[in-house]
Amino acid sequence: MKKLTLLLLVFGAALVLVKPVCATDNEANPGGSFTVTDGATDPQTLTFKFSPSVVGQYMSNGTTTNEQWYAICTYHAGGENFYGTSSTDTVIYKKARATNETLSAADIPVTAAEETGTEASEGVEAVSSEWEGWSI
Repeated sequence: MKKLTLLLLVFGAALVLVKPVCATDNEANPGGSFTVTDGATDPQTLTFKFSPSVVGQYMSNGTTTNEQWYAICTYHAGGENFYGTSSTDTVIYKKARATNETLSAADIPVTAAEETGTEASEGVEAVSSEWEGWSI
């Protein structure tokens, strides 16, 4: 339940950030925090803070000044699942995880085009596809 609550908090907090970096994670320092920025001269930042042993990853297209898509993935070092969602989804996906698997094994979409087959544009929500190997 803690993992689900954490992911929901991260997802909600991510809504306030316009342009994060393309991909950021804390896999080298589980439980550590990381900060993403919109890249402006007077940048707006968003810091993700994780519980001990929790790893998180935040990704976006990173191609314009007003990002319309992002994805988030988390797991606990001792846990049995990855959890993920994106700005075009209203669900949290989960995927079985072996003890030694890292974020690279999660195979989370890294762009809106990869997730949906088309880029989401401002004011237009892309139609979400099912994530291969993930369940709701």
